[in-house]
Amino acid sequence: GIPKKNIYSCPEQMPSYQMGCYVSVLEAGIKHELHPLMTIAKLRDISLHPDLGTKKISAFFEMDADEVINQSAKLKKLFDILEEVRRRKEKVLIFLVSKKMQLILKHLIYEKLGLKILNPVNGDINGIARQRIVDVFNASIGFNVLILSPEAAGVGFTITSANNVVHLSRTWNPAKEDQATDRVYRIGQKREVNVYLPMACHKDLGEGASFDEKLDELLSYKRKL
Repeated sequence: GIPKKNIYSCPEQMPSYQMGCYVSVLEAGIKHELHPLMTIAKLRDISLHPDLGTKKISAFFEMDADEVINQSAKLKKLFDILEEVRRRKEKVLIFLVSKKMQLILKHLIYEKLGLKILNPVNGDINGIARQRIVDVFNASIGFNVLILSPEAAGVGFTITSANNVVHLSRTWNPAKEDQATDRVYRIGQKREVNVYLPMACHKDLGEGASFDEKLDELLSYKRKL
């Protein structure tokens, strides 16, 4: 009796600055100047934002919100999605692993949308505090956003007041991602659920060659397996 679940792949071409940062790390990896695992970690961060691994949080806070957003394919796509959800007066969960990016995103949502959101739900807060945040979010009316770590989201939370989910950064485990989505897609959900998968693409590397696209393909393969 649960309503329909719609899953949307949301590819977006990287802006030129992000493309340049991505290629420089890729070339360093090919030349064995970086350990393979370090290369993967850096490509993951750059796909989220090109300066995520090099600038402090305070530097992001000092920049204009539009400038930060327009340097990142995934953030550009995310804010398009948030504007769409706001027009529908619905709620959305954003799943994001990086605690640094969680705080940056909270700041950007306030600066860009004028929405003061609750603290991110992650491993830094205990279960009682997490549940209090979820209760306040569930009780809110109209458009709202909650940022969660997929690691902290598998603790039995029911957040059926939201019917939109964005996986801004993805874990390697599709079961963990599905469990995160199931915070909203469960008994008690009355509306169709929309799941958005923003992906940063690099036109010079060809279709399917970017970190996000390869991870999406890997997760799809694991699900079928």
